[in-house]
Amino acid sequence: MDELIHVVEEGFGELRSDGNDPTLHEELAARQKPLNFSDPGQREAHVRAFLAWLPKVLHDTPGIDWTHLPSNVMGYLIRSVADSPDAIPIAFAIGCAMDSIRNRTLETYSHQLASLLRRLRIQYGMSELSELGTHQIWEQFVAWLTTFTDTVSGSQAT
Repeated sequence: MDELIHVVEEGFGELRSDGNDPTLHEELAARQKPLNFSDPGQREAHVRAFLAWLPKVLHDTPGIDWTHLPSNVMGYLIRSVADSPDAIPIAFAIGCAMDSIRNRTLETYSHQLASLLRRLRIQYGMSELSELGTHQIWEQFVAWLTTFTDTVSGSQAT
């Protein structure tokens, strides 16, 4: 990760690149306004920014054409998942699902998966993804979920 170059543009957030795409850096530096992942006219820039961010281990994943990922999901992953220790598995999961579900659903699942893994790390002390295979982490999560659901149900009944 030390070889990663950080490109920061006001309003854009942090973009990580391995430095293999100098034209991307020039494009971002010349840009007058931040990259807007809701603007279909910037699709080519979205793909280039995403591929610059995407961890190298995922670039040539069989069966996943990253250029088909919706722009809004690309933007979310770059802006919100980039510094997560779960960036690779989240991106991989989203890449596997992208041809099977609608774009809006994919975006929702991206948020939910990142949120779940963040909660498991922060609230339940998960430090390795392998802990997802243990009963302990899920028992703690279900106990919290049950308490949360009961609390919400109780407040709605009054």
